[in-house]
Amino acid sequence: MSDQTQPHRPKAEGEAPAGVNIEGRAGVSVGGDVAGRDVVKTTTTQVGFSEAAVQRLVWSVGVLVFITATCFFAGGVAAGGIGIALARPVMVWPHAADSMQAKLDALQAMAPGDTFQATFTEEELNSYFQLVVGPQVGLAPGSGAVRLLPNHQVLVAGQSSLTGPTRLAAILEPRLNSPGQPFKLDSAAIQILPLGSSRWGWVPLPTAVLQPLVQQLNDLVPSGLEFSAVADAGDASQPAIELTGTAH
Repeated sequence: MSDQTQPHRPKAEGEAPAGVNIEGRAGVSVGGDVAGRDVVKTTTTQVGFSEAAVQRLVWSVGVLVFITATCFFAGGVAAGGIGIALARPVMVWPHAADSMQAKLDALQAMAPGDTFQATFTEEELNSYFQLVVGPQVGLAPGSGAVRLLPNHQVLVAGQSSLTGPTRLAAILEPRLNSPGQPFKLDSAAIQILPLGSSRWGWVPLPTAVLQPLVQQLNDLVPSGLEFSAVADAGDASQPAIELTGTAH
């Protein structure tokens, strides 16, 4: 009797594995009478990971590591959830952008030594950032967004021409007693999974990546302004921030 080995059926193209697929090979031969001698051949079975299975296993472990890191990030630097904050609807109105511009013009016209107390609503900030500032700092048209966060933090986000549909976000804090540098960058993030209003999908970026954007935003603020105090204003339906300071 001749030795006969059943061929291994390759997986059909497009056939998806269920979980981690461990493939094995078995070589089996059956002995008979050879030249008058009974020869008993043993059966050898080899079980192991194929190259494809190893690649799938590594990929699965990588996904688990990513999910773990994302869960950790969502409770920390996201300041309550960047995705949740951006999902909160805020209208964009040309008249709100004009109101914001008028307030900035009034601050620009102050003489050195003049004091000010200015209130900016979230709607004014969001409209001005999307319609005016966003295109000036290289964000895709209509992608800019501003949200006011607890602890006087300001979230700015948008799609850069360098990242395509991927959104970037920066959390800023008003800087007190620092003329010419009114805002500092607290943290930065990028959305690598578009999961809508979910807090998942955002991962941290080194703050140095978005520091040039923050510098551009500082340059748009009337020069010489120094903040001496910051406070929350408005209410839950219309958040606002109040800035007090001096012109130099």
